[in-house]
Amino acid sequence: MVFVIFLFLLFHSNGAFCRNCRTCGVEVDCAFATGLYLYHTDETVAGGANVMIEICRQVLDDVSRILAHQGKKLPNSISFSFDNSGENKNKFMICFQSHLVLADKFLDISVRFELSNNYLHMHFEIIFPNLRLFS
Repeated sequence: MVFVIFLFLLFHSNGAFCRNCRTCGVEVDCAFATGLYLYHTDETVAGGANVMIEICRQVLDDVSRILAHQGKKLPNSISFSFDNSGENKNKFMICFQSHLVLADKFLDISVRFELSNNYLHMHFEIIFPNLRLFS
C-alpha cells in the first residue's frame, strides 16, 4: 500500500486580520484515510517551503491518528505530488523528506511535480463550489 498526498495552495491572504495566512488543500489517498482535507497556517509560519513542510507535517500527523484509531499504521511508502512551484522544489523540502526516511517513518518516498493549477482548481471547485480560489 502506498500513501499518496496531493498538496496545493488554495488561498494566500495579506489582509489586515491575518497577514501571510495560507490555506492548502490536500488530497490524501491512503486506504483508510482517503479524502480531501484543508489545512491552515497563520502568520507564525514563515512563507515558502516552511508552509508546505508544515502542511505535510500536519497531514502526516492527522493520517497517522486516523489510521491508529482504526488499528492501522502508515504504509512504508509515500508519494508526494506537488504543483511546479518554488516553495515545493527546494533544498528544505528535500531535507524534510530525507528526514522522514532517516527517522524510519517511511522506507521510500517519491515526489512528482506535475500538478497544474487548472487541475487543482477544477478538482476543488467541484467539491467546494462556493469557495473562491486564487493562484
